[in-house]
Amino acid sequence: MRERAMDNRIEDLYRELAAGVTRERLKELSVDIIDRYKRKDLDGLRRYAALINGADGGLDTGRLFAAVIQRYHPDKIAMVRREMESLRAAGDLDGLAMMREIYLTEFRPAHIDRFGDFEYEEEFSFESDEFGYTEKSEYDEDAPSDYEYEDTLDEAENGEGYGFIEAVNGLLFGNLDFSVDGNDLSGLEGELDLSDFEIADLDGVEYCVNITVLNLSGNNLRGIGPLALLRRLLSLFLADNAIENIDCLAELANLRELDISFNRIEDISVLEKMEELVYVNVLGNPLADMRTVENLMKRGVIVIY
Repeated sequence: MRERAMDNRIEDLYRELAAGVTRERLKELSVDIIDRYKRKDLDGLRRYAALINGADGGLDTGRLFAAVIQRYHPDKIAMVRREMESLRAAGDLDGLAMMREIYLTEFRPAHIDRFGDFEYEEEFSFESDEFGYTEKSEYDEDAPSDYEYEDTLDEAENGEGYGFIEAVNGLLFGNLDFSVDGNDLSGLEGELDLSDFEIADLDGVEYCVNITVLNLSGNNLRGIGPLALLRRLLSLFLADNAIENIDCLAELANLRELDISFNRIEDISVLEKMEELVYVNVLGNPLADMRTVENLMKRGVIVIY
């Protein structure tokens, strides 16, 4: 009798999930997540992350967004349905209940606001077989259009801001009278988070050949050429800079996650050469052509645009 009651609860919960967790539901959640990312609503993103096993609520906004959107993106609907079927077959009531929490919890909608100093015409574009967030941006800038990424010592904004090595020194040693050299940098492994350090040039980053996660969001970067040498990178976060050219990223054959949102990038065709990409965020760039976005999505890459 007790087993039958348990089976009935499992079937009831499975039917609720099957009816409620649809592609449209994931679109609805993804729209809310993207709005929260645009508004730097870290608390809102953390509420989503709290429901996901393995999502670290201590991450910065860009990395937290990447972790959350990859779980809720509509392209994940087939995976979600397979998980539901597997839990049902295993008689896992707790697992199904967790899925209900993850996908059917109602969050208070985020307030849609304008981002930073940019002006946007915003629209959500939903097609039958694809999901995306489209923004048309109008930038007021004086940067030359023929800027070359090889000019790595751009001295962004006439020398304002820190150099890469200065930022590393600040991160590792604070006010202590120590400084890293090339050998020290080559010894760094794993993750390096230098977001919001006002870094203006990347001289020295080429020694960091053993890091796998690099966060340079919220700096003053325009040239990123030295990043081409960091061939072990798996995740790269470059949001909120002034980057125009990303051709050097073609050298990062192992890269899986890339955030280049809110920059000045028109041409992202180089991304089609990066075969390991599973997630890319190009939101808030004045893209000249959407073909690369379409081609990446056809390949199964999650693209936020």
